[in-house]
Amino acid sequence: MRLLIILVLAWLPSLSLGQVFNLDTTHTNGAPHVGELIFANGDKYIGTRSSLAKYQLDNTAVWGYGIGSSNNCLHNNSRFKDLALLSNGSLAGIFYHDESCITPESAFVMLDSNGNVLVDKRFAKGISLQQAGIIEKDSLVHLYGRHYIPSTNKSGIFHYRFNPSGTLIDSLFRLTDFVYFNGPECVKYYNDSIIISGFTREANGIIQQSMVISDINLSDTFRIILSSPKLGYGAWHLNQDSIHFIFGKNKGLNYRIGIGKMDIEGKHIDTITTTLGSKFSYSDLIKIGRYFVVTEYETDINSKVSSLILFDNNLKLVFRQLLNFQLTQDFRFIKTSDSTFLIYDDSYTYEYTMNFDSIPGYVSSVSNLVATNGSELELKVFPNPSASMVTITYPISPQTRVRIFSVSGVELSQHRVTYSTETTIDLSQYPKGIYLLQVKTNRGMKTVKLVRE
Repeated sequence: MRLLIILVLAWLPSLSLGQVFNLDTTHTNGAPHVGELIFANGDKYIGTRSSLAKYQLDNTAVWGYGIGSSNNCLHNNSRFKDLALLSNGSLAGIFYHDESCITPESAFVMLDSNGNVLVDKRFAKGISLQQAGIIEKDSLVHLYGRHYIPSTNKSGIFHYRFNPSGTLIDSLFRLTDFVYFNGPECVKYYNDSIIISGFTREANGIIQQSMVISDINLSDTFRIILSSPKLGYGAWHLNQDSIHFIFGKNKGLNYRIGIGKMDIEGKHIDTITTTLGSKFSYSDLIKIGRYFVVTEYETDINSKVSSLILFDNNLKLVFRQLLNFQLTQDFRFIKTSDSTFLIYDDSYTYEYTMNFDSIPGYVSSVSNLVATNGSELELKVFPNPSASMVTITYPISPQTRVRIFSVSGVELSQHRVTYSTETTIDLSQYPKGIYLLQVKTNRGMKTVKLVRE
């Protein structure tokens, strides 16, 4: 496995033509201590420290279910771990105790689409749902987590299977060197396999962060695909053939944060790190379009510096935008559409829309450029072909943007004019060939072929 570290000597805010992330709304969630949110079918599903609930988008409650225990410890001191909306409309959630419980326990709960209880299974000390995840596959609900055996100081992974009505089908336990699961989404499904993020104990006794892959039934294909004592990674995104992840890199006092990419087999890893030091950290990662958005915050509680950072698929920093509120490690992303997302913690939700046209150098594809032609935009380009100067005329507009692309979709230049009906560009700087000229005004957008003689 090859590890490529690219050190960034300057980590300064990127310049852009405008705000990429437009804040739409800021509001409270309508429920305290939110652990996870799911938006689906015009409703909002919430997992809190002590309940599962369904709300309408205007925060009107539809139904809810609160957990409790014989000594009320799970109810009063629980934490939320994972939330899953199943294909039949049922909702599943994981709760676990905190350290203040004298007789700790955890719970796995499934509710049907009307909020009726299908499963409320309690786990005693040793089986930790703090380190667990839910996957739905082949009409079954799979629950994975860590099982620690104090008498032998050994640990392993447990696997429970439930049918959609909540009946327990079977369970198994696999003794492994896996110490515990890590992160808010520590188990993900991939191509009839599961990938688990956590920590493993090496032969020399050293515990280090790892990712392992196995088939869905934890067979002998269980193997480590990433293990590093220096990369303390957090949130991760599973793509079709790769994994992107954020991390902190320890090297003595030279602490760095960064973003990484590896293939599914863990045979090739690329990472890029900052030089900001221990004052900054990343909290979550989400993919919007072909870009990755990362939340960055300053760890000093007295600081207000927080940002959204945009990376492309090759880990290149494309854009940074400062936020007007303070992020912490508890803020999470929720993708709500191909261009919108939420950032939330247990008190507030911030809703953003991504303005792709403000991303430096953005173009979706050559075919999309041509497909978005605005027939209402009257455009004249002459002479075409040309060896040097080209004149472009269009109806007057408060703001007009003229962009030139290569035939492969790479932006070569951009011009902005205000309250004008004509723009002149010089093609002599480009090699002979065919280019794409895009003109966008408040009346529409049009793309035409441009020939450099």
